[in-house]
Amino acid sequence: MKAVAVSDLHGVSLGGRRLKRILEEEKPEVLLILGDILGGGYGAEIISAVKEFKGRVFAVRGNCDDGSEGFALGLDDLPYNLRWSFEGHDVHMQHKPFYALSFPVGDILLFGHTHFKCLYKEHGVIYCNPGSLSLPRDECASYAVFENGTIVLKHGDDGSLISSLFL
Repeated sequence: MKAVAVSDLHGVSLGGRRLKRILEEEKPEVLLILGDILGGGYGAEIISAVKEFKGRVFAVRGNCDDGSEGFALGLDDLPYNLRWSFEGHDVHMQHKPFYALSFPVGDILLFGHTHFKCLYKEHGVIYCNPGSLSLPRDECASYAVFENGTIVLKHGDDGSLISSLFL
């Protein structure tokens, strides 16, 4: 199974166009959205990209989301936390990483909020922030891909490899 994770789109048109291109090129079965989807902008391109996506969508609410984002995207009201399973690992999805207390070894914490990408393993737990496709606070827009026992961070414009981690 292949999944793409994105965060902090904030309704920005450029982020929506990037998302559409990424979904067309990566062809994932699952899209994971880690909050701040439309907050701060209208988001027509984002809504269109998500509604055109033919796979499953899992999304959580961010601090700039008011809950209506889920309905605009054709989803139910967005929760603050979700659990998803990837190749035998529990993936804990949330917008803010500050809610992380402790997780079992082998689990993955997938979060957004900071607009800074990261991917590392500490004490047996994998931490991944895909960064922001719209408003990165580091060197480039980015997203994450889960596939074949790896998590990969990729450049939001050309899909080039930034970093990767084997599970």
